[in-house]
Amino acid sequence: SAPQIRINSDTSDGSSTRLTIGRATGSNNFVNGSASGDSAITFPSNLIFGVETAEKMRLDSSGRLLLGTTTEGEGTADDLTIANTGSGGITIRSGTSGEGNIFFSDGTSGTAEYEGTIQYNHGSNYMLFFTNHEERIRITSTGKFLVGHTAAHQVAGGDSMVQVQATDSTGRISVVQHRNEAEGAPYLSLGKTRGTSNGAVTVVQSGDTLGTIAFAGGDGTDVQSSAAHIVCQVDGTPGSNDMPGRLLFKTTADGNSSVTTRLTINQAGNAQFTGIVTATEFIPTETQLSHRNRIINGNM
Repeated sequence: SAPQIRINSDTSDGSSTRLTIGRATGSNNFVNGSASGDSAITFPSNLIFGVETAEKMRLDSSGRLLLGTTTEGEGTADDLTIANTGSGGITIRSGTSGEGNIFFSDGTSGTAEYEGTIQYNHGSNYMLFFTNHEERIRITSTGKFLVGHTAAHQVAGGDSMVQVQATDSTGRISVVQHRNEAEGAPYLSLGKTRGTSNGAVTVVQSGDTLGTIAFAGGDGTDVQSSAAHIVCQVDGTPGSNDMPGRLLFKTTADGNSSVTTRLTINQAGNAQFTGIVTATEFIPTETQLSHRNRIINGNM
């Protein structure tokens, strides 16, 4: 038969089984089981596991588990330290319809056991992030980043990669820049190329739309209908460090479902209006009177 090591407790050890390795200086220097049937293996200092002549794992005298190292991590996160001279990591393998979870707990019952959570759902392949035991962020299987809701919604005719929803005034995105200079300020960048892969810089063409800011509202069915658009398009032939552009301001008329261009500012700075232009208390100066520009049938 195979070799065996059997450990039997003496009657003086009560109901626990104990294996003690090391030299004790007193009867209570080694841990005993705390309940009937418990077994205890006790070492006086570090517990080291090796393969051949190399140490692979250490449980030190402070109860910290060290894998691939003998040095613990930073003091606020040193209970488990994993080290590797190359890439390292931890794998959580769950069932094809199960979930992998990391819980952050500050209690032993109720929601205190999962106040913070990182969860991956293998059934639908999405990832969740919880704070205060409630879902805050979801990354869908297609990479959409959802804040405040659990499913991607189409807004103004598009299914965005980043979506924020709220039932109060927090439904907004803020960018604040702190710089002690005149030009330093937040910046919103919208860009387009004619390339077919990320990182491409293929030149665009005259008439291409470079970006749109859309304003949409719920109509009782969805939030697909736009009330207004601000659109930037290429207005001429672009080249290296040369990108002529025009701005289009569009609104949707009552009873319609699509936007119509009302104002265009072209690459030369000329503006063209569609509709009636109303000026309140407009008093031209002598210089303005000498200009040949006039407002006629909506054109400036």
